[in-house]
Amino acid sequence: MDRSEQETVEEFPNAGEAMLLTHVPAPFRSTCIRAELRPTETASVQCFPPRGASSVFYNQYRNAAASAAVYKNLIEGGGVTRGTGETNGCPFENTLTIDGQESGRVACYFLDSGEERLAWTNRALSILAEGSIADGTSLDQFWNWWTTAGPIT
Repeated sequence: MDRSEQETVEEFPNAGEAMLLTHVPAPFRSTCIRAELRPTETASVQCFPPRGASSVFYNQYRNAAASAAVYKNLIEGGGVTRGTGETNGCPFENTLTIDGQESGRVACYFLDSGEERLAWTNRALSILAEGSIADGTSLDQFWNWWTTAGPIT
């Protein structure tokens, strides 16, 4: 998540970013800025929620396979074993279910610095989000924030 706002003359949000922003929770949608695109991304925004997370990247990919590949690399890099349970602890990884339907994956992992991260996907939308815990926020508070603001619909 060491990306900065992309240099561009195009006004924010462009068409792809505007579509992506419709899947960002409304309470902090206005905090979002353009983020630099990584390979296979079609749109990326960085948002700054008022609590819980210090920042969240929402990334739109060309297709579900591309977002799944990036997600897999994130959790493998974080030392997470796939399908490790349905706990709010960290590290863990499992299926994300919304309204009784499997929609993607969710994982909690640690960076080398010890910082907790959450990553979650919506397979149908080809979106991957990556959240950083806010300073002074406990892991329980981070999870609590995520349960209301995290899942992508």
